[in-house]
Amino acid sequence: MGFLGTLLALPVFASEPAPAPQSADPLIAAALRYERGEGVPSNAGRAAEMYCAAARQGNADAAYRLGWMYANGGGIERDDGHAAALFQRAAAQGHELAARMLETARSGDAHLPLCIVVPPPPAADVDSAQLAQARQEETAPKRTGATDAGTRAAAAPAAPAAPAVAGVDDRILLAIARWADAWTLRDVDRYLAAYAPDFQTGAGESRQQWEARRRERIAEKAWIYVGVRNLTIVIEGDQARARFVQEYRSDKGRESSIKTLTLVNSEQTWLIRQEQSDALPPSTTAR
Repeated sequence: MGFLGTLLALPVFASEPAPAPQSADPLIAAALRYERGEGVPSNAGRAAEMYCAAARQGNADAAYRLGWMYANGGGIERDDGHAAALFQRAAAQGHELAARMLETARSGDAHLPLCIVVPPPPAADVDSAQLAQARQEETAPKRTGATDAGTRAAAAPAAPAAPAVAGVDDRILLAIARWADAWTLRDVDRYLAAYAPDFQTGAGESRQQWEARRRERIAEKAWIYVGVRNLTIVIEGDQARARFVQEYRSDKGRESSIKTLTLVNSEQTWLIRQEQSDALPPSTTAR
């Protein structure tokens, strides 16, 4: 029996995921309406987009519901790897239904969808824009949320501004996505494989010492989330510089910083040769 058949064999999950306590979240509330066609035309793609935006902000229920859509092919293309990774992510944050789904999920090819680790490149911050729209839909005809989104956008002068990735080699985006994806899933081997053989470790460390330290740091966390927003990329020949706001969260703490990756073009992908983290000014750390 395949993954989908196993899921459908569980009667409690036969029609849709059970109601969850976080559905009061404005993005999830709006996504549920689109998924079910309640008060708006049914639009599974729009629902998945909103679930993804909420999951990027750390909402476990959104990750679970998006995983359910991928597991069932509910209006979007079925992907067992995405489903398993999303259930794993939600379960690590204490979502009981997601943990139950993991008992039958095939997690060997677990990988988060690109919308989680590298948001689409609109003209404005995706999360803020979608949150503002969701709040408008939730409270129409009132105009809540727009001022908040505008305030957040104006409060980040030191962070990378509007995403600038149009026309960029897709392999660069994929390399960054896989790096953040592997880190989030605590797949250390895949995470370390994102770094070039001549990666500059800094602090006088050898590559072996650096890898050992990274393995220890990642293994000590019960769960990790790494998000990328406001991504800008500049390419010069076989080298690219990617700069973005990195949202890091784990069971041990959270931190937002400005991350700069210098990548080099190898035979089939781009690999990280240098990385640098800079603190965000206090006024830009809250989102």
